[in-house]
Amino acid sequence: MLARRHLSALALALVSTATFAQNVTTQYVSGDEVKSRSDAVMAKIAWTNDLEALQAKAIRENKLVFWMQIVGELDGGL
Repeated sequence: MLARRHLSALALALVSTATFAQNVTTQYVSGDEVKSRSDAVMAKIAWTNDLEALQAKAIRENKLVFWMQIVGELDGGL
């Protein structure tokens, strides 16, 4: 009896997931729009190469330092 309840619940979950998957739409964004959105986000970030100054500022403002190191070519595409 307990196994049937689990199977019924699993069947309901699978049907619900399949129904949800049918209603998902994909939105495509042009390369120009991606660049525009990326530029807008990047302009809001105060980038710096001076880690010591950034750490001092973070301490003063009680914030964390976000360190991102990228290896490779950034030009050439999305």
